[in-house]
Amino acid sequence: MSTSPRIPTSSVFKVEADDIEVILYLCHTGFVVDRPPKTEVIATDEFVSWWNALHEKEHDAVRDSVELLEQFGINLPFPHSSAIEGTKFRELRRKSGKHQLRSVYIFDQFRQAVLLLGGDKLGIKKALFYPKIIDQAERIWKQYLQEKKGTS
Repeated sequence: MSTSPRIPTSSVFKVEADDIEVILYLCHTGFVVDRPPKTEVIATDEFVSWWNALHEKEHDAVRDSVELLEQFGINLPFPHSSAIEGTKFRELRRKSGKHQLRSVYIFDQFRQAVLLLGGDKLGIKKALFYPKIIDQAERIWKQYLQEKKGTS
């Protein structure tokens, strides 16, 4: 059962960061919302390569989910984001037509969201999709940390 967002009674008030329907309603209507600053989102070369290869419709869908991550950071709720079971990684979840797009990310020590890579689950069983993408994410994450270590 779907509920409609609460209607605000004043032009300035606090809202919980995970109440996405209310926040989107408030932004649309011009109400001021007291919430944390945007999260910095960093993309690895592997993520950018995958993203650039997407068709326009899928490209836009992934961009929209990344913008939500930027706005809500660690408070981005399911179904937009979820933990990848048994790992430290999270995934942005987005559908575009039949495509089930997943963008794997993790927060670094500075609370920046690091987009590691992406994939499309369309037609791939969970048991095959996640082991492969997790292995790739681990490799990319280790490389990212080594590069950051070398620049500090």
